[in-house]
Amino acid sequence: MRWLCLRPPDQLSSEEQRALAHVLATDADLARGYELTHRFRTLVQTRDVAALETWLADAQASNLPPFISLANGLVSDHAAVEAALTMSWSNGAVEGHVHRVKLIKRQGDGRAKLPLLRRRVLVS
Repeated sequence: MRWLCLRPPDQLSSEEQRALAHVLATDADLARGYELTHRFRTLVQTRDVAALETWLADAQASNLPPFISLANGLVSDHAAVEAALTMSWSNGAVEGHVHRVKLIKRQGDGRAKLPLLRRRVLVS
């Protein structure tokens, strides 16, 4: 069911769409969560800051703990969230390099000292 709810509706087969519609019709909380999830996906894709404010209010009023927690987290770092929606650049490339270095470090399993780690990072 999670897979059906998180998948874009146009990527579901007709049988999957019918199953999802049936489940959403029988469970109001799931339907509310589904609607909030897709609204959030749309506002991130369109980078709509005005829709973010409405979504935050709706999520906090939803009485669904995961959405309330997410909304509270986004409100607490509102400036960063707004910057992410309005600016075209991100730190994704830097995070990718940090992840790669951490992976190489973990492969050493604590046995590799700094010179070997440095060499392995530079070689890769």
